[in-house]
Amino acid sequence: MKRAEKLYVRTAIAFLIATLIVEVSVLITSKVTGWDSSVNGRPWAVAAHVHLIALGAVWSLLLVLLEKNYELSAVRLAKPAYITYLCGLGAVVALILYKGFTQLAGGSLIRGLTEGGAAIAHSALFVGLFMWAYVIYKAVSRESKSAE
Repeated sequence: MKRAEKLYVRTAIAFLIATLIVEVSVLITSKVTGWDSSVNGRPWAVAAHVHLIALGAVWSLLLVLLEKNYELSAVRLAKPAYITYLCGLGAVVALILYKGFTQLAGGSLIRGLTEGGAAIAHSALFVGLFMWAYVIYKAVSRESKSAE
């Protein structure tokens, strides 16, 4: 297994572990605070677990397959795409958790932080995804040229 493949597998495992920790924390906090989902609905913090699994673990496992077939790491923009994507996803998840645990605790939100922060975090996540799309395009293009 190549270095980049190991990195992506480790990233996927880290996201799965983070998902488990977040989910257990949300369950414990909802029990401690007496959150009643039938009355109040699902807490915001639950959304973090979907982001961690889908955008974290599943995306990282997809990168393993793409790396194995197309050598994404050979494209110059692969490392910046990886870093930008993880920073954006980390910021999105952090803001979701902030909003969710504040909701569970019955506190009040810092409005500018949640809206402005979410806009910046989602923008960084989008830029990271766009960079990955470019990296995949370059790797696939290089592969098809070498096949000819």
